[in-house]
Amino acid sequence: MISYSHAGDTMSMAKYKLHEGRLLIPEEMLERLDLNNLYVVESSIELRKKGFKYFDFGFGYEKLKFLLLTDEPPKGRGVREQVVASRMFPANIRKKGNSYRLALSKELRNYAGIEECCVLVRVEGKNPYIGMWSEKNWRKYMKLVENQPL
Repeated sequence: MISYSHAGDTMSMAKYKLHEGRLLIPEEMLERLDLNNLYVVESSIELRKKGFKYFDFGFGYEKLKFLLLTDEPPKGRGVREQVVASRMFPANIRKKGNSYRLALSKELRNYAGIEECCVLVRVEGKNPYIGMWSEKNWRKYMKLVENQPL
């Protein structure tokens, strides 16, 4: 697991392989989350592309889709990054040894573009959550974030 900081948040990131639509999540990634009240949320984020200014409405933004695993409804995260939630589903999660098995429906995997592997990003803070990204969208996100002004 890789840890780093971005925009004041501490994050841990790891890549995991799906097996028949199920994802094994290590117990430490779920710390401080209410396991009896978890939801999977269809989310998207819009980031300004390099070279575009604030007045370039619509054209200068990249919209990336991902899933949130949270025990609290998501909120916007500021001016530069606006997280938008569209639908919430109860998380189908079961304990298996030192991990938890999360079933992701084909509809959810298709929404986020998740295929064989999933990038899990745990974001610490007052209300921690886990972002579940396709490898492609995570790479795009990291590239766009690196080019954002502080």
